[in-house]
Amino acid sequence: MKKKNIFILIVLLAILMINTKVSAATCSNSEKQALVVEAQNVVVNTELRKVTPGEGISEKSYFYSLIISNTSDKLYYEIGINRYDSKDADKNGDIILKDFFSGGGTQAKVSIYGNSNSACNNVLIRTVALKLPYFNYYSEREECKGLENYPICKKESNTADVTEEQFLQHIADAKAKEEEKNRHEETKEESTFEKMMSYVKENLVIVVGISIVIIVIVIVIIVLVLKKRKNKVKIDLGDK
Repeated sequence: MKKKNIFILIVLLAILMINTKVSAATCSNSEKQALVVEAQNVVVNTELRKVTPGEGISEKSYFYSLIISNTSDKLYYEIGINRYDSKDADKNGDIILKDFFSGGGTQAKVSIYGNSNSACNNVLIRTVALKLPYFNYYSEREECKGLENYPICKKESNTADVTEEQFLQHIADAKAKEEEKNRHEETKEESTFEKMMSYVKENLVIVVGISIVIIVIVIVIIVLVLKKRKNKVKIDLGDK
C-alpha cells in the first residue's frame, strides 16, 4: 500500500514538472514581457481593521485585509498555499481577502504567475512583498495627545506586551520629559535676555555714546531736509 502511494506521488510530481517545463518552453520573451507589463499594473495593498473586544478577542487585536487591484484574466495570484484569479475579483476587478493576516510585523508575499489563458502558464512573472506594520492601540488613548512623538504613542509601535501599568508609567515619563524640555526652553529665553541686559550694564558708556551719536545724526538729517525745503520755497516765491 505504501509502495502504491509513493508511486502515485512520483507520477503526480513528474506530471507537474513536465507541465511546468512545457509552459516555460512555450513562453517566449515577447509573451512574457507582455505579461510583465500587465503584472506591473497590479496593485497590492493592505487595509487595517481594528476589532471590537469580545469573547476570545483582545482589545489589542487587529487584522489586515489584502486587496489585489487591477487584476488580469491572464494572471493568477499565489499567497502561501492559496491561489486566486480574476474569478475571485469583485465587480471593480479587486480581489479582497478580508482579515487575511492577524497582527503586524510579518511580511505579506504575493507571487504573480501567468495562467492557462496565456502562453506562460505557471511561469512566475512578478513577486510583491509588503511588510505589515504594527498597530499600537494605545496611540488612540486620550493620554497620548501631545505625546505623539514618543514611542509609546506612535501608531506603528509594537506594544502587544505592554501592560496598562507599563503604559501609564511610559506616559508619566514622557510628560516629565516634556516638562523638562519646556523648562529648558524658558531658561534659555531668560538666559538670552539676561545676557543682553548684562552686556548693556557692563558697556553702559559705549551704549549711551552710540545712542547719542545716532540721535545727533538723525537730528542733523532732519534739520538739513527742513532747511532744503525752506530754501526751495523761498526760491519759488522769488520767481513769482
